[in-house]
Amino acid sequence: MTSTLQHLSTIIASEEFQKPQNLYVGIHRDFSAVFYELYILKRNGLKEDDEKAMIHFLETSAPILQAVLSPLNFNISRQIEKIVSATFYEKEWLSICKLRSSIQALKELYSPYLPVDVLMPQDEELDELISERGKIEGFVEPGITPSNFPDNHWWWWKFSL
Repeated sequence: MTSTLQHLSTIIASEEFQKPQNLYVGIHRDFSAVFYELYILKRNGLKEDDEKAMIHFLETSAPILQAVLSPLNFNISRQIEKIVSATFYEKEWLSICKLRSSIQALKELYSPYLPVDVLMPQDEELDELISERGKIEGFVEPGITPSNFPDNHWWWWKFSL
């Protein structure tokens, strides 16, 4: 947990990440991947000290994230759209699920500290794209699908084998 929070703190503190009109999606991709790891840890259950550390991180990082949450959401959504519209060769659906869960995790974990509904409005068109592609190629093998994610992470199991 400590290394995940340190990694996220380093990313957030970077000048690249804090640019509101950031067009460099690499830093956003890094952040979303590590934030997804944090969410996995949270869903698997945290010890009391780890829970406190995570809450402290969320509280202290919220002011920085408020300025970049909309562009971050846009870049993650754009990456999902890019994958959805491409030919699938291997684990593209898994990438879509992780990216979409990163968006949902940001909303869930930052909602006590930020107006996430305003900064990250529900993107029904994106979810429709995911759903339509999922009907064709959206499946994740059992064992990979997280069993402890809430129902609003439907992309994981709606099309599972």
